[in-house]
Amino acid sequence: MLVDNRFGEANFIPLQLPFDAGMVSDLDGARLRAYLDAKGGRSTIRFNKAFNELNTGRSGIITSFSSAGPTAFGHELKPDLAAPGGQILSSTLPEAAGEPFAVFDGTSMSAPHVTGAVALLLARHPAWTPPEVKSALMSTAGAAWGDTARTQEASVLLEGAGLVNVPRADDPKLFTTPVSLSFDDLDVSNGGARRSMLLEAQDAGGGSGPGRSACRASRRPRARSSTSLVRSPSRLVGRRRFRSSYERTPTHRRATITASSR
Repeated sequence: MLVDNRFGEANFIPLQLPFDAGMVSDLDGARLRAYLDAKGGRSTIRFNKAFNELNTGRSGIITSFSSAGPTAFGHELKPDLAAPGGQILSSTLPEAAGEPFAVFDGTSMSAPHVTGAVALLLARHPAWTPPEVKSALMSTAGAAWGDTARTQEASVLLEGAGLVNVPRADDPKLFTTPVSLSFDDLDVSNGGARRSMLLEAQDAGGGSGPGRSACRASRRPRARSSTSLVRSPSRLVGRRRFRSSYERTPTHRRATITASSR
């Protein structure tokens, strides 16, 4: 029995072994070790070659082979979004796979999910521009998980704005330009450094009403200190601009967003 040392569902064993073996997730491995400890370190296990499908309920976990940000040279905040891309049942060419459906992994599976989400949103909102569609998807995304138990949200460098949530993206309340802020690297070797960027928020319909404008900067767990992910104002009338600043010193980091004149 092999235990995968990466979070998420267990990966396939990448080579043919001369004996029967199986791979379990890190969480299942920890539970198995705890069980064996309670039994004095030894227990009887029965292997059955019959195929049994078990629903673990562990969706939304970043896969171990997923790409991560920031970008190599500009150190821009990436990825933008997370989408299903592991163990996806997809149609395929029978000449290639021997049957009309097969299971695949990777960006070639997650990208079509986002493409389908975009198609649905444009069917519902034909007047939306590409940046507005992107803003709607990113500002309404949900949590993608960074551990098998789904107790810790993944780093912003792994999940981006989060896991695509199409029903929520259908009613985003507002659009932001840009959809995320990348402050690149701030050199603090000779003291503190500060950088500012301009953020514009516009009512997307349904977001107007009485109340004050509010905008929150969120630095996700284990996120790069030079980046900040922008969250949406709760209520906004018309269009408003915000000045976002990121300050870093050798001892602390601080992100602030303030509203400017309309």
